[in-house]
Amino acid sequence: MVKILVGCPTADPYRYCTQEWIDAVKALSYKGFDILLVDNSSSKDYFNEFSKKVPMLKTERIENLRELIARDRNLIREKVLKENYDYFLSLEIDVIPPLNVIEKLLSHNKEIVSGVYYKDYDVNITKAGKLVRKAKTILPLLWKAVDKENVAQLTTKEVEDSKLLEVAIAGLGCLLIHRSVLEKVNFRVNLKESSACDDVWFCHDASKNNFKIYADTSIKCRHLLKDKKIKF
Repeated sequence: MVKILVGCPTADPYRYCTQEWIDAVKALSYKGFDILLVDNSSSKDYFNEFSKKVPMLKTERIENLRELIARDRNLIREKVLKENYDYFLSLEIDVIPPLNVIEKLLSHNKEIVSGVYYKDYDVNITKAGKLVRKAKTILPLLWKAVDKENVAQLTTKEVEDSKLLEVAIAGLGCLLIHRSVLEKVNFRVNLKESSACDDVWFCHDASKNNFKIYADTSIKCRHLLKDKKIKF
């Protein structure tokens, strides 16, 4: 059986969804996986509560959130490589996948393949170049290549039907990564060049190493955003 490590960085602000995530992961139908959460909370309260329920590491809080998350995700990467896991399923603490997510992701036999989860965005509605109003729209955290230099975020329509798509960037909310990728690519940010998070840099570095990134649009996950739950 293919050996998989499921996990992500987390912290006390995600207390509202942590138990639901734990319950969902423990209920996954695939049995050949382990769990690791990396807690970077300011205090030990969150760790003391949830480390009784799933394996957790405790790290120190640092000021920059992007650097913090990349650092902690690399601890999971190191475990994958040192303990001979075949895959890392990066499953963010506020993302709830379908029960058969691992089987479906594995079925494609790809080095990097994502499920679909969404986020709401504020957009400007204009008319004749003038701002009319602000509105919210829902978009998947997936981007396609427009040309060699530019990407565009996919629309809900583009991921509506069940298919396997090649993408340029996928968020790390539900991303299955083979160890062969992790042997060449780590998680990082470069704040001097961009404010982008480690998911963007990871996909950039993976592509530079000739790995292709895919998304299975039949895998629709729930994204538990704070103070509300968006379900798809």
